[in-house]
Amino acid sequence: MAGLFFRAPQDATAGVHLELGEGLPSFWFAKLDLVIGDGAALASCWSLKGASGTKPCLYCQNVFLHGLNLHLHDRSGRFVSHVECDMSKLALETDQSVLNSAKMLRDNFGNTSRAQFDKMEKAVGIVHTMRGPLNCDHLLQRLNGGPISVTQMDWMHIYCVNGIFNTECGFLLESLRAAGLQYIDLDRYLQGFKYPKQLQSKGTTGSKTLKGYDGGEVKCSASEALAVYPCIRLMLMTLVPDDVPHDTTLAIVSFHALCGVLDLLQQDKKLGNVDPDTLHGAVERHVTFRIAAYGEDRQQPKVHWSLHLKAGEILISRKQTAFGFLHFGRRLVNAQRKESVWWFVQGPFFLVFQTFSSMKRVFV
Repeated sequence: MAGLFFRAPQDATAGVHLELGEGLPSFWFAKLDLVIGDGAALASCWSLKGASGTKPCLYCQNVFLHGLNLHLHDRSGRFVSHVECDMSKLALETDQSVLNSAKMLRDNFGNTSRAQFDKMEKAVGIVHTMRGPLNCDHLLQRLNGGPISVTQMDWMHIYCVNGIFNTECGFLLESLRAAGLQYIDLDRYLQGFKYPKQLQSKGTTGSKTLKGYDGGEVKCSASEALAVYPCIRLMLMTLVPDDVPHDTTLAIVSFHALCGVLDLLQQDKKLGNVDPDTLHGAVERHVTFRIAAYGEDRQQPKVHWSLHLKAGEILISRKQTAFGFLHFGRRLVNAQRKESVWWFVQGPFFLVFQTFSSMKRVFV
């Protein structure tokens, strides 16, 4: 899709001639400013191995899947598991480090054995493709930054699409059942809520999330998850007795911490007034409680990805409007920089273009 905007003769980096109806010629300039998607989409976009490889995080150089136990056998002490919460132990990727890794693969392709080259790809988490985006100077020169600084994971997918909320709900219900609460009773409680008409008409109340539930990950849409999690939080506060086992108490505390994160993300989407450190602190708090409640072996890579949602540091260094892009099909304006942002949809990921210097009017 980027080719629609950056291929001659309509290359936005060189300026696209527009007629605005005022009888004066104008030029529109733009660069690719943001690529948003879930982990699988971004891995496909940048030719990364992603969670299917050994290195599940595109933002970290030294994070490896917990189940591989590489962090236990690394003599350098540099490798860490994807369940590590201490950000100071993470060696973060930069635009240049990713491009250096892509160049290393390009230089060694065809000059080493296939088995050795496969190990190189696994080590850096990149799938080498000669015509891939990391080897395409034409694309890289049209980024407003580099592959890391323009890439953002969608928080909705991290939490609500086969994500942290879905798995944690399953773990929580499993713990509640062990404490004597039956699924059918919890389902009956959720269906007793009366939702606003705008949610009922769209069928996104989530009231039937537990209907027929019999264990495992809770299946629901992202909209249903956001509608039902406050109800589950209230259910925990009203239905669950005080004398539940310690393990169940830990599960409840973890879920309340998860709700706190979702509260902040939705507040930021609507109002844009959440302090970055407050958000990151809430995420770290939840991850810590979740690991304490369910152990390290039950943490999906998305738990690690959530640690990179700190606004203003890693993912959103240039704009406060990033949260909520995926659910508003309109032109967004950054109030701080007075610059226009346009986004376009392609498959599972989104491309955002930032205009520069507004419209440059040329008098001839």
